Amino acid sequence: MDLPQGKKRLVLVGNPNVGKSVFFNELTGRYVDVSNFPGTTVEIHTAPYGDYILMDIPGVYGVSSFNDEERVARDIILHADIAINIVDALHLERDLFLTQQLIDMGIATLVALNMMDEAVRSGKTINAAKLSKHLGVPVIPTVAVKKEGFQELKAAIAKASLGYADSRIQPELDKLTATGMGRGDALLILEGDEEVAFCHGQQAFPLRE
Repeated sequence: MDLPQGKKRLVLVGNPNVGKSVFFNELTGRYVDVSNFPGTTVEIHTAPYGDYILMDIPGVYGVSSFNDEERVARDIILHADIAINIVDALHLERDLFLTQQLIDMGIATLVALNMMDEAVRSGKTINAAKLSKHLGVPVIPTVAVKKEGFQELKAAIAKASLGYADSRIQPELDKLTATGMGRGDALLILEGDEEVAFCHGQQAFPLRE
């Protein structure tokens, strides 16, 4: 999708039902453009946000290409300048799979640790600072429905960082990127994405599942 000159892609990424629409509405205010991603019936919500075009994509559990929604999410994520990764604090381990994918793809990322109130009520203790240090990206606790943490999140956008990639797959990533391939595409090939592999004349092999 083409952007106005000088604008960058700021993409909301997360599993289904993590509250992305609440974040989108809070960040964008009134003006929202709804359009179908080219060649599909999948709706994409976009709106200006400062120097960015904010994009709300379908909720996915991982970056892959098993159906139209996942393909659309994948293609937008591959071209993201910054990803705001919204994770469910109640299901942190599940959601961090997608977080690590974004980091391994070389995308500047920040994490919105949403539904913190529910996590606390369930007895969970999550140290956001420790998690941030482990991932190498900003982690902001939020309660979207109460608009808690949004000011901190907005301030953290400029601090989005590349994070710590999985060292176990780095040698294979280096081999593929040495051919001129983008890091995101290389990761997807290592995770068995046959569609991306075919586009590059490579064979997909699920080094990491």
